Amino acid sequence: MSSETADKKITFALRLLETHDESKLVFSPLLNRFLKGEDFRTRAVKISDSGRIRNELQTLCTDALEYFGNKVFLEFDKIPKATISEEEQKMLKDILLWYKTNYPIWFEWLELK
Repeated sequence: MSSETADKKITFALRLLETHDESKLVFSPLLNRFLKGEDFRTRAVKISDSGRIRNELQTLCTDALEYFGNKVFLEFDKIPKATISEEEQKMLKDILLWYKTNYPIWFEWLELK
């Protein structure tokens, strides 16, 4: 906050329970980590992954999403290549199919076109 006569500075101190390298991952988008090579198949999956991935898709490829009721349809041919390359789109499709297959209830909201 600031005004003509004053400023207010707020500092947060975070106590992270993991190592420094593991803690950095908490703040990195899941899809970016997976597209850069982190193995999503051996990583511990949490129900929050569903919400994180949904939010990341809404941020990364808004124009490629269509909403019908509780479903979100991702149309890969509408994802700009400048945002996610063709190679990364193939990886993204594999990642999302894996999640849908292995965690169908958590990812029932997602449909791939």
